[in-house]
Amino acid sequence: MRKLTEDAPAAIVALQPLRAAHIAALAPRVRVIGRTGVGTDTIDLEAARAARITFLNRPTYSGSTSLSIHGQDVFAVYEVAVSARARALAGDGPTFIEARTYRYSGHGPGEGAHRTADEVARWLQERNPITRCVRRLGVLGSGELELFDKEARQTVDEAVRFAVARTRVASLRSDISHDLNTNQ
Repeated sequence: MRKLTEDAPAAIVALQPLRAAHIAALAPRVRVIGRTGVGTDTIDLEAARAARITFLNRPTYSGSTSLSIHGQDVFAVYEVAVSARARALAGDGPTFIEARTYRYSGHGPGEGAHRTADEVARWLQERNPITRCVRRLGVLGSGELELFDKEARQTVDEAVRFAVARTRVASLRSDISHDLNTNQ
C-alpha cells in the first residue's frame, strides 16, 4: 500500500484492512481515504481522525439526498427515517441513509479478529445502542436491563441447545455460530 500511495494525496481501498500502522504510514502524504463499497469495520477510523485524514464512504445517487448518521443512536435513526419518509411522500425523491454502526463480532467464527478486546469492551460500554436508549428514556431501574439481557441470553442458549439436539446432520452443528460457553 505504501508504495502505491508514495506520491498520492488520496487512497481508495476496497477490502484491504487499514489499521493504525497503515494509516500512520500514509499520514504524511495521504489526506483523503475513499472506500469502495460499504462498511468501515476494517478501517481504523480513530487513527484516521487522529492523523487528520478525511475518510469518505458515502455513496450518492443523482437526484437523491444522502445522509450519514450515527447508526447506534436509536433516536437519530428514527428522526432521519421519519424525515426521509416525509421527503419521499412529498415527491422529493429517495434518501440514502448511511447509518454507521459497529459490528461487535464477525459474521461467523473467526471473523472480527482485527478488533482488540479493549476496543469491543469500550464500544459495548460507551456506545451500546440499547443502553444508550434506556439511559436517555430513563425507563428502567438499576439492574433491570442486566436482568433482561440475562433472560434473553438464556432464551437464545435454550433455542440453540434445542436446535442442536434435533439436528440429524452432524455437519450442520459447525454452522451454528452461537457459542454456548460465552456471552457473545
